[in-house]
Amino acid sequence: MSQLAFDIETIPQIAPLTKLQKTTLDQKLDKELKYLYPTTSVQDLPEEVITEVKRKQMAINPFFGQIVCIGLYDPSTDESTATCSVDEVRLLKDFWRDIESADQFYSFNGMDFDVPYILLRSAHHGIIPPTVRGKSHPFLDRKKYNIKPHFDLYKLISDWGGRTTATLDQVTEFLGIKSPKGGEVVAATVEKFLLEGKYKLIEEYCLRDVMATYEACMLWVDYVNKPKY
Repeated sequence: MSQLAFDIETIPQIAPLTKLQKTTLDQKLDKELKYLYPTTSVQDLPEEVITEVKRKQMAINPFFGQIVCIGLYDPSTDESTATCSVDEVRLLKDFWRDIESADQFYSFNGMDFDVPYILLRSAHHGIIPPTVRGKSHPFLDRKKYNIKPHFDLYKLISDWGGRTTATLDQVTEFLGIKSPKGGEVVAATVEKFLLEGKYKLIEEYCLRDVMATYEACMLWVDYVNKPKY
């Protein structure tokens, strides 16, 4: 068995929305806009603002978005890979194949975002996760307050969501690690670069997050386990 650090990039779904999706999304969008702009009527907001919020809401929700890039890092071999594609089925099938022998996973907010997103999109496509000796794959084990099989640094930093919250960029700066940000691509522009065919830039962006996540996790493990005198 092995360890893997991972990260995903998502965008609004490429396929047209169904009637039910449109209705549900409009309700969610109206609520989000009222929360973000409490002193402004939704009807008075610029169209570009509404569109930006809508696209973001779609991208982060597996019922309205899709995965376009998955990055992995295997510390045992020091090999990192990322694949960007509009073929989500292939991405997910390759992902489950690549993690088949892994039993420890490192992520940043993976328990709340990446893992359920991967599971729901896999279910949407009817992709069945592999089993291990007749049992569910460790990746599916999401018991709260555990660091095995999922070591989610965000959960530990935030005391399992009960206290301080921070972005990966903030955490890396705080821990003295080189920021994974600063390149051409950011989360909000993944869709734009994808449509421009700049897959390589998205893969590089995803891998920077993967590597920074693993480095931060290892630093935290070392800090927690180091003898105190």
